[in-house]
Amino acid sequence: MNDVIDALFDGYDRGEVSRAELVRTILANKTVGVAAPQEKHPGVLVGVNLHHVNILVSDLNQTEAFYRKLFSLAPKRPVPNRPYILDLGDGVSFLSIPERANNAGTIDHFCVGVRDFDAVKVAETLAANGFTDGLVAGDDFVYVTDPDGVRVQISSPVWRG
Repeated sequence: MNDVIDALFDGYDRGEVSRAELVRTILANKTVGVAAPQEKHPGVLVGVNLHHVNILVSDLNQTEAFYRKLFSLAPKRPVPNRPYILDLGDGVSFLSIPERANNAGTIDHFCVGVRDFDAVKVAETLAANGFTDGLVAGDDFVYVTDPDGVRVQISSPVWRG
């Protein structure tokens, strides 16, 4: 949990996270409690949070209404050149809901925020450790494909979408 808070403060310092988002996230995490520390397992990256899930939908308005009612969410938030987003209460995590009739009802990808994220370094580290299937690096994200073909996005814990 400290990694998420540290990443939030770093994002705030860089102007990527507003003061309201910072406070809302800290308060949300204080009220839900913090999980007990888990045994550390060596790996390539250190996952900090499940940042978002991208769900392909057939009817944007119907899906928005469903998730807003189910989880008491604010109205969808447009992000330039990206799908609509439904922000979760922690101020960081969200559901991404692009309207795509062909593959509706499937999860296009999910995103894990990792500690000390740097797209170039993450891509190089993944490649050096054999994670090359579907490896694509952008300015602020990296994609890799799991053994079953699921796309995994990797980003900063406070990536803004």
